[in-house]
Amino acid sequence: MSQQPTGATHRRIVIEARGAAVSRTLVAAVAGLADAIGARIEQRLDDDGTLAALAALDCCREVRRLSGIATALAPHEIEGTVHHTLRGVDRHLARRHGAAPHGPSSHRYAAVDTPSGQADPGGTGLHNILALAETVQRSSLERIRSALARTTEAPDALLIAGPDASTRGESIVMALEDERDLPALLPLLLKISATERRRALILVIGNDREAIARLAGSLAEQLASMASPPRLVLAPPAFGEPTVVATATRKLAASLLIGRAAGLMSHEDGDLTRLLTALDCPVLLLV
Repeated sequence: MSQQPTGATHRRIVIEARGAAVSRTLVAAVAGLADAIGARIEQRLDDDGTLAALAALDCCREVRRLSGIATALAPHEIEGTVHHTLRGVDRHLARRHGAAPHGPSSHRYAAVDTPSGQADPGGTGLHNILALAETVQRSSLERIRSALARTTEAPDALLIAGPDASTRGESIVMALEDERDLPALLPLLLKISATERRRALILVIGNDREAIARLAGSLAEQLASMASPPRLVLAPPAFGEPTVVATATRKLAASLLIGRAAGLMSHEDGDLTRLLTALDCPVLLLV
């Protein structure tokens, strides 16, 4: 799949679709994040040849969701549906940015520039963010693992949304479990919350009360010199259960959760999909 070249200072968010069901919540989160960090938005159809391979099998049929009628697989029709969906996404993004929409080109690529173009406001350090277009389910773990394990165009961060996700909340929440992640996560929290005009909160997470209390004390000292520091909120001890983080985030009315793909938010096992399906907002995970 050909793409336009990306310069070293070019910041982009790639909305990658595998099917026709693109999450509107995910699109809204992409638009807000792009405005905050000054990124270019790209759209891509992740076509690995699976449809063509299935179409060659006589036993495979496409079942219409409403009528229940089964027909032979037609990859070009399914791909056309995806392109139609991506054009709708493009129009949504263009309306937000007050620009004329761009249609996907012949090589399955489209882009919308945000007002801040290729700037690097806030020094967030992110240049290549991958947004999975579909709603993440419990069965999506392998999809997430594959995205994070890429060696070509490896993403700096992954933006994903579960089945109950919404961007209507009033807070941008940063989940922090390891103090060493503060320099990478804090600029993002401050920049996004300022752009979106939402309150900035730091959710201190951990597996036991002592670890949470120690981290909260250290953070309070480090943030004391700020004129308007984010408010610290202590989550209950998780004891290895990631849905505790989801419950605490729900109580904060978050429109976006920011964190590191490690610890309680790790993608190495099934915990991440359990977290995502329990959350009511999209998640931006730094790799």
